[in-house]
Amino acid sequence: QSPLFWAAVFAGGAVPNAFIRLVLTERSLPEAVRALVGLHVRDENRHIVYARERLSQDMPRVPRVLRALYGPLLRAVLRQFVTTCFYPEPSVYAAAGIADPARMAKAARASATRAALVADCVAPVRRVLDRYFSLP
Repeated sequence: QSPLFWAAVFAGGAVPNAFIRLVLTERSLPEAVRALVGLHVRDENRHIVYARERLSQDMPRVPRVLRALYGPLLRAVLRQFVTTCFYPEPSVYAAAGIADPARMAKAARASATRAALVADCVAPVRRVLDRYFSLP
């Protein structure tokens, strides 16, 4: 139940939630999918809000030296989480039945469009976490 835990909960909910909100802007989604995704967004928002509140309450009591130690660890966890979510290994594409999974994984890593999408999804999370942990 440390601030690092709540930061991970916040990031783990807020990053995919930002992506899901972008998905909801797609008008061609079937209404059933839109409703299901909307339920997920609302549920995830509860986790995000609670984690953010805990950070706000707990961080003033965290010594500066711990904040300095938490920052690099949290940065590494966030980087790994984003990589896993947005740039999956070829085995993930293969499990989804996508032909030539290695090519698809390579294309995803090279995609400027995907990189911009990831940056848009991560930026609000980094701003919140940077307030507490000074992420470079």
